[in-house]
Parts: sequence; structure tokens; C-alpha cells
Amino acid sequence: MSICFCCLSQQGEKHAVSRNKALNNSLARIQVLFHGKKGKAISAKEIRGTLKNNWGRAIFALLLAAGIAAILAVSHQIAILMIVPLAEDYVSLSVATFALFFVFMLLDILVSPVHLGALKLFWSLAAQGDHSIAAMFCFFDSAKAYLRMVWYFISMSARAAGWALIFYSLPTAALAKAVFTLRSQDDSIPPVTAMVATAGLVFSVLLLLLVSILFIIHMHRYALAHLLLFEDENLKVRTAIKISVEYMRGYKVRMLMLSVKLLGWVLLTLITFGAAYLYAGPYIHASYALFGRLIIDENRYVAPDATKKFTVA
Repeated sequence: MSICFCCLSQQGEKHAVSRNKALNNSLARIQVLFHGKKGKAISAKEIRGTLKNNWGRAIFALLLAAGIAAILAVSHQIAILMIVPLAEDYVSLSVATFALFFVFMLLDILVSPVHLGALKLFWSLAAQGDHSIAAMFCFFDSAKAYLRMVWYFISMSARAAGWALIFYSLPTAALAKAVFTLRSQDDSIPPVTAMVATAGLVFSVLLLLLVSILFIIHMHRYALAHLLLFEDENLKVRTAIKISVEYMRGYKVRMLMLSVKLLGWVLLTLITFGAAYLYAGPYIHASYALFGRLIIDENRYVAPDATKKFTVA
């Protein structure tokens, strides 16, 4: 009996050493990525290694999610084209269009767990968890899991809409004012007014671009919320969002830099009319999953006290 306990103890120690070694390697990559040392925390080789023997699953997951989104988008446009000849006046057309928008928005909400299931597949690959195709549909196993993901989608959509209203109200109003002034000008308007309106138009466009960058950086504060929900089935959506906001302090710009580095793959996908997405899609999502895992490890194992208060549901 003592021999058995000794063997179990040795196996436990080996497992602990292996786990600590993996953690140290992860933290070493964190130091490289977040503290300015030479090298790369996430290399292309590591990303491809995560997808090794899993490209088929990754492509299937993304194509399924993209196919559902495409079907809903095309159906929405077809429905609009069908109601246009039937509308008697502008008011009835507006009401019908709004009703269709509401219906398809509801459908987007209802199928959101499928899209989140595809993202969970990449998180499972990054975290070395269950990455089977069945795991992609785990949110349909129970009503609680399904409604939890639906509520996450609604919460994030509401936050994105609210922040977009705050960020874009001023530049959009300035742009609309400049366009209206230029379109309504005639020979009686002094040239100086036209020049001012043109300068205002240029300034509004530049301001809109700047605000868009700031908006993207700001929205990155929520980038880890869905990953935290994937990891802990008992974590509440609101708590996951709070933890994500805290974890992303100081990392939002770095995530933007990652997005810029991956922009080439997006452009390649557009140039090839979507054909490159079979490779670029899994590569991009695996990159974000690995990046998110490093940020979570950084906060949990390097500075856990800063976010301890947010871990209580």
C-alpha cells in the first residue's frame, strides 16, 4: 500500500512539475509580448501548431457560422425586395421594413450560440481542452447554457450600440452638416463658405477615422468576456464582463496591434473573394484565442490580487 501511495505521489509531482513548466513557458511568452523584450510571444509556428490536425474542425466551424449568417442576410434582403412592390405608401413600407429588421435581429440573437460555439472551439484548441465538433454545440445541451450565451450576445450588442452612439454622434453630425452645406450651395453662396464647408468635410472624415480607431480600442475591453464564459460554466455574464474590463487594462492597444498584423489576411480574403478564408479564418481566430489565453494567464498568475474581487459571482 505504501508503494502505491509512493507511486501516486511521484506521478503527482511529475504532473505538477510539467504543469509548472508549461506555466513558466506561458509566462515567458507573456513577458516577451507585454513587457517589450525581444522576440515574439505568439509565433506563426505556434499558431499553426495549435491548429495541427484540427484544420478540418476549424474550417467546418467557421463555414457553418458564416453560412448561417449569410443565409440570414440574404433572406433579409430577399424579404425587403418582396415587400417593396406590395407597399402602398412610404409609411407602410417603413413599418414593414422595421418589422423585418426586428424579426431578423431576433433570429440573429437566437442563432448566436452557434457563432459562440465556433469561437469556443478555438479557445479549446488554445487551452488544450475538448475541441471536438460536438463541443461546438455544447450550448444547446441545456436551456441554461443556451440562454446564458444569448444573454451574453444581447449584453455585448447593447454595450456596442451604446458606446457607438457616444463615440460617433459628434463626428457624424459634423459630417452631415458639411455634406448638407456643400450639396445645398448655389451661386449666391460666397466661395469662402464653400471652402470652409470643404475643409469641414475633410476634417469630419479624418475625425471619423480617428474615432473609429478609438472605438475599436475601447471595445477591446470586452475581448475576454466570452473566453471567461467558455472556461467557467458557472460564471455570470456580468461578472465575466467586469473581469474582462479589468484584465484588459493596458492590453487594448496591444490587441489593436495584433489586429493590424492580421489585417493582411483579411485583405487577402477580400482579394480572393473569400477563398483564402479557408486558411486565414482559422489562423486569425487561433491568434486571438492564444492572445486571450496569455492575457488571462498574466492576470491570474502574475497579478491575481488586482482582479480577485471580480471572481465572486
